[in-house]
Amino acid sequence: MKRYLQAILKKLRLTFDPQFRRHKLVGPPELWQMKRNFQIQFLTSRGLQSHHRLLDVGCGTLRGGIPIIDFLDQCNYTGIDVRQPVIDEALKEIKLEGLSNKKPELLAFKHFAQFDLEREFDFLLAFSVLFHMHDDIVRSCFDFVRRHLSSEGAFFANVDLNITKEETWLDFPVVAKDIQFYQNICEESGLRLKELGTLRSLGHPSGVDSQDNQIMLEIRK
Repeated sequence: MKRYLQAILKKLRLTFDPQFRRHKLVGPPELWQMKRNFQIQFLTSRGLQSHHRLLDVGCGTLRGGIPIIDFLDQCNYTGIDVRQPVIDEALKEIKLEGLSNKKPELLAFKHFAQFDLEREFDFLLAFSVLFHMHDDIVRSCFDFVRRHLSSEGAFFANVDLNITKEETWLDFPVVAKDIQFYQNICEESGLRLKELGTLRSLGHPSGVDSQDNQIMLEIRK
């Protein structure tokens, strides 16, 4: 009976809750609030301050971006994603949350190699993004990061080292990689990598081992 009621409640939320439907585009809808809370708490624990400029790589529907936009000073948040429809949903989220006055910048793009924002950022974040990229795209992404990361800045990204075979999630692949791969890419791009621990150890209580056991990386010049 309990599971039945939970299933009915989930169906009702998918039908009537616009945020629940919107964030289903970027991950498990029942976990969106927890993942939103985690991202801002993690970033502030690593030193994010309101005057910093942050680039959200793969910003999606702003599941995590909304409290970051709210926290930062005006014009200090930039979010990028390869899906224009998702950016359109993110713009609705900004309006819903009353944050248009913060003037966040949201951009759709096609290829990292052909995309240049012509400025540097204090923080870059790619939350649940890198393991959806094939090797050549990761290389291009890290070169993009190098070009946009300030000399004292940090790029944070979680990676899943337990994937054993390539699968598909929505329109994206789920690609197996080991930590040595990321270390090699950093060296090729003139970056240095540090493992910060599992998401669980950093305050990510999803209850899903495949998510909580992902590793957070800190990457700097």
